[in-house]
Amino acid sequence: MTLPGRPAARPFAYDAAVLPGRPVRVVFGVGTIERVGDEARSLGGRALLVAGPHEDAAADTVGAQLGASLVGRLRDVAQHVPVELAA
Repeated sequence: MTLPGRPAARPFAYDAAVLPGRPVRVVFGVGTIERVGDEARSLGGRALLVAGPHEDAAADTVGAQLGASLVGRLRDVAQHVPVELAA
């Protein structure tokens, strides 16, 4: 799946030791949304999906991949930076 308005790019992965003793991995690039389930399984445990209504298509894709490890989804999220400041 490619998100609308996003140009094609090469996949990029970055392992970051952000939290001591906790694995953190950031993955970017075309088609990487299809790998979210595998990435989550490699970490183990359960997942809470946080995605606003404008991200429904991507969240549905990720939720399907997470399967039984998905414990819930939060859709009632608010933007923390006003659009006029971010633009």
